[in-house]
Amino acid sequence: MPERAYVSRLVASRHDESTVYAAFDNHKMGDFKPYVYRSSDRGRSWTSIGGDLPERGTSYVVIED
Repeated sequence: MPERAYVSRLVASRHDESTVYAAFDNHKMGDFKPYVYRSSDRGRSWTSIGGDLPERGTSYVVIED
């Protein structure tokens, strides 16, 4: 995730108390990539889950279904 991006939303999992999702926004720096991450260890480490999202298209929230 970019160093200056801000967290637009954190969402806790409804199914697993250790999982949380985060969306980051960096459009103020001219970067419109979607940055979405998941942590399965209560935020100690994060994994990108935006692998097949379009290169351009900011994401503001991730909601578990």
